[in-house]
Amino acid sequence: MIITWLQTILILSVAAYFIFDFFDGKRVHDEREELIRMKTYKFVQRTSSWSIVGLTFLYIFDRHQPAIIFLVAIVLASLYSEIAGKLYWRSKL
Repeated sequence: MIITWLQTILILSVAAYFIFDFFDGKRVHDEREELIRMKTYKFVQRTSSWSIVGLTFLYIFDRHQPAIIFLVAIVLASLYSEIAGKLYWRSKL
């Protein structure tokens, strides 16, 4: 039951990311957008790294969790941190 929910959340999240990326690709790319992209990818890299570290500690202490939970958490952290980073840096710069 939980795996079905995770698969549904993952599919919807990937679809939302592709829709966001489609509309993001239509923006004019200049130096400001390049700065936003660089800052966003730095944020994504840090978020992904901390997610992996946190999930590794969780796995060390509770090895009975299905692996799909860890994979979905890493993918969702990467997708949503990119979307959030771009929206944040566009509002700040």
